[in-house]
Amino acid sequence: SQISHIKRVHIARNGSLILSAWDHGILRFNRQTKRFKLLLDASGGLGSNRVLAIHELGNGDLLVGTHRGGLQIVTSSGMLRKGIPIRDADISEFTAAVIMKDRKIDGLYWIGTFQQGLLKFNARTGSLKRCRPMMASGTEKRIHSLFQFPKNHGPVYVGTYIGLERYMPQADVWKLVTADPRLHKMTIVSIEMDRDGN
Repeated sequence: SQISHIKRVHIARNGSLILSAWDHGILRFNRQTKRFKLLLDASGGLGSNRVLAIHELGNGDLLVGTHRGGLQIVTSSGMLRKGIPIRDADISEFTAAVIMKDRKIDGLYWIGTFQQGLLKFNARTGSLKRCRPMMASGTEKRIHSLFQFPKNHGPVYVGTYIGLERYMPQADVWKLVTADPRLHKMTIVSIEMDRDGN
């Protein structure tokens, strides 16, 4: 079937172009033939064909977040390594929408979800844990963007439906950065840093 909705484009360290397509799983683009080849979809064990997030781990495996299919590790050859349940509650059917590597701690990844708030994944141990619940509640706690300033294992900025929240990992506390009523139900889809470091 025709691919109409590309969610993520990832250039792997080996130069491969990896794409996640809504309802089509993970695809690899062949630059010579100009064609897409299926890397993995739900028929091969992927939690869902609706892939929202892809991040390459240090060993070349892909950390993949899907819509209601949780978080999984897929090898560069397209084999499913494993699904990753949340450690403090065996939940695998959640939406992992955003994946961000911690700026300082090697092997630590932040996972923004729709149903489970902010999670932290330790790639070395395979542990996936919930952080303290966010200030937002209900559908407003859907996470669509994550940001952490370079060279700083400090706050994780989280974009939600109600504005911007900040999570301080060391203290395990949240703070609402913006509570402008005009931002209500307006999804913050991206958080970036300008040239001045703001």
